[in-house]
Amino acid sequence: DPAGEGLIVTLSIPIYTSVGTFKGVIGADVQLSKISAAISGIKLGESGFSFLVDKNGRIISMPEKGYAFFDLQHEEVPVNQSPKQTLLDTKLEALQQVAQQIINGGTGLQIISVNKVDNYVAINLWKP
Repeated sequence: DPAGEGLIVTLSIPIYTSVGTFKGVIGADVQLSKISAAISGIKLGESGFSFLVDKNGRIISMPEKGYAFFDLQHEEVPVNQSPKQTLLDTKLEALQQVAQQIINGGTGLQIISVNKVDNYVAINLWKP
């Protein structure tokens, strides 16, 4: 964001009359920090967590326990820069396969073993 508010997502949609005449566009900028806070606030059972990545697997929002699970270090993203770390940066082979499935647009439920413990990973793809 040129105004220095950090990373943002711009949403916009054209507005038409009932007969199809174009009237204008409505738009909104949403700070990714607000989206990140909302994602981090989602509670999944006693030990679950949610996270958000972009189409290239770059981590947009992930709680500390997510970084620990993927064996990654938390990345501080400077203002006006994009995240660089991706899910594929994990050294854990089972999680690399899940990360690749996420990036490829796969969905569904995976059961993977990490440190001899079975974990459920639900993948949900959002397309605007």
